Amino acid sequence: MDYWYLNASMLLPFEKLKSLYLSENAIGGNLENEGFQWLSRLTKLETLNLTGNSLKNSILFDMRNLSSLKTLRLSSNQLEGRLLHIQGLSNLINLKKLDLSENQIESLQSSKDGGRKLELTHLKELNLNSNLFNNSVFASLNKLLNLKTLSISNQLKGPIDTKGWCDLRNLEVLDVSGNALEGMLPHCFSNLTALRVLDISRNHFQIPLSFAPFANLSNLKALLSNENKMVTEPSFYTSIPKFQFEVISLSKCITSQQLSRKLPTFLYYQYDLRYVDLSHNNFSGTVPSWLLENNAKLEDLILKGNSFTGPLSFSSALISNVSSIDISENKIQGQIPTSTCSTFPHLSRLFLSKNAFEGNIPLCLSGMKDLSILDLSNNQLYGKVPEELITKGSLTILRLSNNNFSGNHVHLHGNRLRGPLSLAFYNSSSLVTVDLRGNNLTGSIPKWIDTLSSLSVLLLKDNHFHDSYLEEVIEFTTKSGFYSYEGNILAYMTGIDLSCNNLTGHIPPELVNLSEIYSLNLSHNKLMGVIPSSFSKLHQIESLDLSYNNLSGEIPNQLVELNSLEVFSVAHNNLSGSIPEPKAQYGTFIESSYEGNPFLCGTILHKSCSKPDAPSTRSNSLDDEGEDSLLDTYVFCVSFLVSYIVVVLTIFVVLYINPYWRSVWFSFIGKCITTCRYSTMANFLAYHIFRQCD
Repeated sequence: MDYWYLNASMLLPFEKLKSLYLSENAIGGNLENEGFQWLSRLTKLETLNLTGNSLKNSILFDMRNLSSLKTLRLSSNQLEGRLLHIQGLSNLINLKKLDLSENQIESLQSSKDGGRKLELTHLKELNLNSNLFNNSVFASLNKLLNLKTLSISNQLKGPIDTKGWCDLRNLEVLDVSGNALEGMLPHCFSNLTALRVLDISRNHFQIPLSFAPFANLSNLKALLSNENKMVTEPSFYTSIPKFQFEVISLSKCITSQQLSRKLPTFLYYQYDLRYVDLSHNNFSGTVPSWLLENNAKLEDLILKGNSFTGPLSFSSALISNVSSIDISENKIQGQIPTSTCSTFPHLSRLFLSKNAFEGNIPLCLSGMKDLSILDLSNNQLYGKVPEELITKGSLTILRLSNNNFSGNHVHLHGNRLRGPLSLAFYNSSSLVTVDLRGNNLTGSIPKWIDTLSSLSVLLLKDNHFHDSYLEEVIEFTTKSGFYSYEGNILAYMTGIDLSCNNLTGHIPPELVNLSEIYSLNLSHNKLMGVIPSSFSKLHQIESLDLSYNNLSGEIPNQLVELNSLEVFSVAHNNLSGSIPEPKAQYGTFIESSYEGNPFLCGTILHKSCSKPDAPSTRSNSLDDEGEDSLLDTYVFCVSFLVSYIVVVLTIFVVLYINPYWRSVWFSFIGKCITTCRYSTMANFLAYHIFRQCD
């Protein structure tokens, strides 16, 4: 990308400027002697945002005098390697927030001055995400003693380097997610007593089931440890942890050696949880409903993808804060408890799919005013689907596929259904009618429609269906050919093919509202009436096939305005009158586009549209060989007559000089007049004489 150089001195008149945003401007640096050091005269400047430019390492030296800065953002530039000018940053003594993310920095230690480290006494937040650091980066941070937030999602690998990390005792938020760090957490980790939020997700740490490394972190409120490994400790740990989590996420922490396991014991001592995700860990036993009972403020409980068994049971006590429960992909049996409705009055999302639930859908679910998503798919439920679930409830997503429901009429028109047409009705052999009119359904009409063997009525009017964007093959007839479309090209293929049916009546005028279609094929039907002149509004159309119908009247002259039309056919109808005069793209069509219409005329059909002359001046038939167009005949005759006059004058001179040849000539003319006396084409007399006398 092209970049330009900034004249920083032009900003000097803005003496009271506090915040300067120059992000995403393709700045490559500054003009010579017009660098960012000029900004030090802006004594009130506190925020400088240079994100998304093309600045290099030298920018750090240029900003060494911006002592008033509190926030500096240099993410997404071209900082790289070792920062030689680390002193430039260290001079920003009032800096509190520094963002160096999304560069290619390898080290925060200068290669000069004895490997000087970053020293920023007041720095509170440091973002180093998406650079090229290794584990030694922590050692270069040990002088940032007041640092409260550190984010370093990088390519760090191997055991963690405890130097530097455990010295940051004022850290409140630590994010080292998305690395490849491994091993046990260091023992000194328990010294980070100010820590409130810890994200170690997507690493290879070994987390003991007792959570002993976190036991003394009394301020810790949120722990995100997804996709690490929970391990059993060699000795039994009995101490009660000092922390009370608000957020705990331990998704996908299973190891191959442990096929099933019990829940971590520390969870029994938690009473302030708001969000719990224990999904995909193969935890066994019954569903821990006590988590809901012990934590009155709990809002989201995610237990998906475990091995919980037995019937589902909830307390009858009111738990009003819960908005989402996901217990899908387990081994739960029995009926859906009716107490669900009264226990969780503000539940908005309930996921129970891929279990072994049986029985009917509780009718009380239709009375839950906040319930927007209900997934009961892939169970063993039976009976009828309560109509009240749709008509009286507030559902936006309902999934019921792969159960044993019975019944024949699905009537869900005029509701608020949205999203693609789900697999809820797949292979429902008894389904007779489906009425989904007037909803907000999107996506493509699915192929599984053909599995509804008893279906006689399918109403999908007034939705938002469109062509599929999936990698599927669509066979479509257009431009007089049969083509296969697949992949992304379907996004650019818009057309209607109703050919080879028994459609009758007139062409619907509503078709002209489809102004974006590229192809319209109505051929091989029984349509009658005229071709709508309003077809001229289909400005995008490339192929229009109306052949093999019973259309009548004239071809509208307005069709010559269709400049994108490549293929056009009205062949084999009852059209009459003159073919529109060729114009632009319309002038490229050949005779086959109009054939089979005996009353059409025009140059392209070699048929004149002018009225015939009086009977006394035209012959009853043309010569068998007179198949050339009338225009060509006239051209030929004019040229012949000119030649004929020259020949006659030459003969006249010869006959005037030679009496013998004069006598022979008059005898010859008499014979020709006798032969051609029946010709009534006076304008072609010379032509016929020539042919008969050759």
